[in-house]
Amino acid sequence: MMPLIPNDPSSPWMQVRHNIINSIRKIINGSQYYEAYEGILTALNQIYYVKVLGKAPDGMLIITNPPESGQKKNVKQVEARIEPDLVYPLIRGRDVKKWYVEFKDRYIILPHDKEGDPIPHHIMKTKYPYTYQYFYQFFNDLINRSGGFLKQKMAPYKKYPFDKAEKMTVPFYYVMNNVKASLASYKVVWKNITGAITGKAASFACAVVEPINGKPAIPNVKLMLVETKTSDEAYYVAGILNSVIARSIIASYTYETVISTNIIDIIKIPKFDPNNNLHKKISELSKKAHELAKCIYSNNKPDDCKNINAKEELKKVEDEIDLAVAELYGITKEELEGFKELMDILSGK
Repeated sequence: MMPLIPNDPSSPWMQVRHNIINSIRKIINGSQYYEAYEGILTALNQIYYVKVLGKAPDGMLIITNPPESGQKKNVKQVEARIEPDLVYPLIRGRDVKKWYVEFKDRYIILPHDKEGDPIPHHIMKTKYPYTYQYFYQFFNDLINRSGGFLKQKMAPYKKYPFDKAEKMTVPFYYVMNNVKASLASYKVVWKNITGAITGKAASFACAVVEPINGKPAIPNVKLMLVETKTSDEAYYVAGILNSVIARSIIASYTYETVISTNIIDIIKIPKFDPNNNLHKKISELSKKAHELAKCIYSNNKPDDCKNINAKEELKKVEDEIDLAVAELYGITKEELEGFKELMDILSGK
């Protein structure tokens, strides 16, 4: 047992084998280019999470807001017509596996602009009147959402007339966390509850999220995300994080239940360089791993899956990724075996 940061017992502690401590230092020291964020927090999912029932002749979407599993507050279920512009594919924690994201035909209404800022009432009323009316019918529910920060933001609507309150605070349909990052076309995502030292510590897994039907897919608050500029960069980051080197370090933390955004503070990922052959190799191998994962998890398997043993092929690709990531950090094959042994120990093997 030792702290991640030498001589700093206040930093997270890890459970490691002595023979790879120096190798771990190569990965966790230095500066970090990438930043991680939490996914969208609505504080009332059963209003924002919708199912698209169809499309009207005028282009409007016909939607409904089904009950959400585990919901603590009952909200009336309605059917409504809304503009399609602010409706995005939704990705939840349960939809993410290692190398794979499953879109389950669920959507989120996100009343923020491309820069992540909430769309003001006057613009919503004129540009998206149907969406505004949809939210307005839940006005009392929305201004009474729980959570300290949201409670504070919604307080003026409870104290003053609407026309005065709206000048003092954010729109009543405002959502939290870094919306701009969530709107990025390409992201790497992972669940926020993984990697705990509770006897089984090898559960961390991430995957790349690309646009779905031409629109960015939005991760919910149960997911952490790293935005990237390109698809290749996203696959590169996912390749490193899904390597046995990164996962064994993540699994070694001694605190429980929440992996959150901090892994990006610990696992230092060199900035992606499209002209670097090793970076490109990791990206391409990661893409291949994602393709093979579709053969394992998808209900609609690609035709290429028919004549291969996807699990065996994926294991081979993952071994190649581990070697490439080891080369990236200057880790020898012997040291790499040490990381694999650590993962076996932490995962109960």
